[in-house]
Amino acid sequence: MLTPAAATTTPLRSRLVAAFLALWTSPRTPTWFVVLTSLAFAFHKPWALHTPQLYAEDGSIFLTQQEQFDSRAFFEPYMGYLHTLPRLIAWLAAHLADPAYWPAIYNGASFALAVALFFRLASPRLALPGKPALLLCFAFVAHTGEVTINVTNLQWIAAFLLILQPLLSAPPTRLALLTDLVLTALVGLTGPFSLIFLPVFAW
Repeated sequence: MLTPAAATTTPLRSRLVAAFLALWTSPRTPTWFVVLTSLAFAFHKPWALHTPQLYAEDGSIFLTQQEQFDSRAFFEPYMGYLHTLPRLIAWLAAHLADPAYWPAIYNGASFALAVALFFRLASPRLALPGKPALLLCFAFVAHTGEVTINVTNLQWIAAFLLILQPLLSAPPTRLALLTDLVLTALVGLTGPFSLIFLPVFAW
C-alpha cells in the first residue's frame, strides 16, 4: 500500500520523466532551450562580446584586404578558398560603422551566426532525436574556445549548417526555400566544406 508521500511523488516523477522524453524525442525544441544554449555559449568566452578584439586573420586578412580591395575582396582567395561570410561581415562593418566598432561587429556577427545555427538545429524541420543534447554540446563540450565568436574561425561553426541542410524536411514556404538557398550559398562559399558535403547534397 502506498504511503501518502509515495502517492504524491510517484505521479510527479512520472510527469517529469514524460516531459523529459517528450523534449528528447520531439522534432521541435523549445525556444527557451535555444536561449539557454546561446547564453552558455556566450559565457564560455564572454570577453569576446564585452571586450571585443581583432583575432588572428580578423585584422591581418579580412580587415586589411577590405580596406585594400573593398568589394573585390569577396573574390580574393585565402589559403586556397573563399571566405564569403567573413568578407561580408568586414564589408558591412566598413560601410556601416566607425572603425572603433569593427571588432564588436565582427564578434557580434559571429555570435549571431552561432545562435542562428542553434535555431536551425531546433527547427521542427529537423527530425532528430536528442536535439537538446546536440545543442548543449556546442556550449559544454570542452575546447579551447579558439574557434568561437570570431570571424577568422567562423567557417568551422558555419559548416554545421551545411551538415544540417540535407537532413531538413522540404521547405514549407517560398521564404523558407529562399532562406535555405541563401544560407547554403553563403556557407558553401566559406571554406572548403561544400566540396566535402557535395555527395551528400547530390544524394
